[in-house]
Amino acid sequence: LSMKKGEDPRDLSRRRDLWLAPHAVKLITRCLTQEYAETVLHKAPASNAGFCANACAPSQTLTLKLHRARCRRLKQTYLVGFQDLGCYFMSCCREVQGLCEEWAGVRPEVIDVMAAFQRGLKGKCETAYGLTGDFAVDRGIMQGCIASPARSLLQLRFMAAMVHEACRG
Repeated sequence: LSMKKGEDPRDLSRRRDLWLAPHAVKLITRCLTQEYAETVLHKAPASNAGFCANACAPSQTLTLKLHRARCRRLKQTYLVGFQDLGCYFMSCCREVQGLCEEWAGVRPEVIDVMAAFQRGLKGKCETAYGLTGDFAVDRGIMQGCIASPARSLLQLRFMAAMVHEACRG
C-alpha cells in the first residue's frame, strides 16, 4: 500500500494499492488467460461483464435501459440492485474460487498453477516509518493479474444466481 502525495502517513484508509508482478508470472498468466476466457464464455452469464473482451460498461448500461423499457411496456415492476465490489479481487476466498473454477471445467493443472502463484504472493505497506517487511497475502485472486477479471466472473456467477433466487424480479 502506498501513500498518496500529501497524505497523512498515519491514515491507512486512503492508501492506493500497487501490485507488481514478476515478468515470468505475467507471461504465464497471459498464457492461461485464454483457458479462463473460454470457460467464462460457456459458464458465466453475459450479464457478468465489466471491461473485458466483447463487453464493457456501456453495454451493461444499454442492457439495463432496454430491460427497464421492456418492464415499462409490459407494466412490470423494475428493480435494480447494485453491489459495491471495489475491493473484490483481493477479498475473494481462494478455496471458493478453486471450487468455482473446478465446477466451470477449468483444467486442474491450470487451477494448480494459479494456486501456486497465489501461495507465493507477498505484500508490503509504506508507513510513516518506511516500508514494512514482507507479509503473506492469504486471500484474493491477484489484483493486477491479467487472468483475474475472467476468474472473478466465475465466482460472481454464483453470487448472481443466489441474488436471482432470493429476490423477486
